[in-house]
Amino acid sequence: MKNNENALAIGKTLANGRYRITGVLGEGGFGITYQATSREKVSGNIGQMDVEIPVAIKEFFMKENCDRDISSGNVSVPSSASHAKVDRYRQKFIKEAHSMAKLNHPNIVHVADVFEENQTVYYVMQYLRGGSLRSYIDKHGAMSEGQAVRYIRQIAEALEYMHTEHNMCHFDVKPGNIMLDDRNNAMLIDFGISKSYDNTGHETSDTPPGLSKGYAPLEQYNQSLQDFSPVTDIYSLGATLYAILTGKNPPEASIVNEQGLGEKPASISDRTWNAIEKAMQPIRKNRPQQMTDFIACLDGTDNKVEKEYPDSQENEVTVTVGNFGESDETQTSEEEGVVIEPVVPDASDVSPEPEPDPLPSSHKKWLIPLVLAIVLGVAAFIAYPHILGREKMVENYPVYGPGGNVAFHYTGPLVKGFPEGKGKAIYTDQDKDTYTGHFVAGNRNDTFATLTFKNGDKYEGSFVNDLFGEGSYIMKKDGSYFKGTFKDFQPYNGTWYDVNGKIIVRVVDGEEKAKK
Repeated sequence: MKNNENALAIGKTLANGRYRITGVLGEGGFGITYQATSREKVSGNIGQMDVEIPVAIKEFFMKENCDRDISSGNVSVPSSASHAKVDRYRQKFIKEAHSMAKLNHPNIVHVADVFEENQTVYYVMQYLRGGSLRSYIDKHGAMSEGQAVRYIRQIAEALEYMHTEHNMCHFDVKPGNIMLDDRNNAMLIDFGISKSYDNTGHETSDTPPGLSKGYAPLEQYNQSLQDFSPVTDIYSLGATLYAILTGKNPPEASIVNEQGLGEKPASISDRTWNAIEKAMQPIRKNRPQQMTDFIACLDGTDNKVEKEYPDSQENEVTVTVGNFGESDETQTSEEEGVVIEPVVPDASDVSPEPEPDPLPSSHKKWLIPLVLAIVLGVAAFIAYPHILGREKMVENYPVYGPGGNVAFHYTGPLVKGFPEGKGKAIYTDQDKDTYTGHFVAGNRNDTFATLTFKNGDKYEGSFVNDLFGEGSYIMKKDGSYFKGTFKDFQPYNGTWYDVNGKIIVRVVDGEEKAKK
């Protein structure tokens, strides 16, 4: 736990004793976050009892402008010149708390209470034990791709909910603002610089947005966020995926604008790198425009053209302006170093009485490449039908797996009679178990997918050649879950936890070992 002179004392109680401070989790420019306990009454077979539940409490405290009386805990603003500024941000803090309290999504931290005390404002959130993605990569380095994509998809779905249901943008998506809960799910936190927009797409407050270097795109530096658009959060989420897959902070927006992201690391798949590159395009219109488009990039189901360039004159190319504040403008300039000279035949090769040529000389040089392209195109059409769009989309289509012994109804793309790509399968021979994820030639293969069983149990994780890989198996009846690797659908190396995240038993090479 951190300790600092600005924080409330350990043991201090709030809200008439309902909350008790047990530690300091962190401090920023606008607030202090505490670990605390909440005293609650629960009823059971033996009657009513008081229990203490861990929570997190965020306090409004602008450390550059506020002071605290240590004995009372009261917050004051010594400088009269700062009163207006502090009051403006205090109102934003209150608005943030109430906005968060309205959000109801499994991957957004839940706000349970908002109150005023000590001449400042507090809001109470669920306490997340798993730490942040920032602390994970600081401790362990780069994350596995399957694990990283799972977390990013969860946050993408949370942001999609904010964008579509509440006209709200987060504007500070980064590894430090993504926490893990007891079930290893990613949770979006810290809405301190988020903005809400009205039904016409205009911001409802004029408080200037902050930014985090490497995760903020050019328009955030320019403070041009007056109109609602999901693309700023999409850039930041792509940058977050870059960070947790490489273990490094992404380059700043100006560097991406001038030099790009560089070469793809060998540890990252083409599909995931393509999603990162699309999300981190410097020009807003070149990014996925909705979070669902970014999710489609992650899933490899986005078939849109990456960029659309206007027609240009010969020997001209369209390039992005390098000026920091002009991310949406382009200019044309003559391409340097490219000289195309006419092919002049040697005089000794010229026949004195040439026969008529069926093709003009200007077309002749294109004949061989054209024929070659046709041959290669036909070969690709035969060998890789899904690349050229020969797959067809089916809905509730009866299918047997490649082995011919597993029947299911399938919705998604179909190639040569087998599922191929992102789809959904309902297994008719297995009590309506439902799989959602990628298929390759009819087999389940994905870095992250879900299989939900009829009894409510669920597997979340990777599939390799139709088998469980690495992930979590969650028991519906009591909330216990196994996290680790699997062999022949059985837990192989990992740990069983109860619903509260406490270890039940460890599994080593398929055998349960008593916890030590």
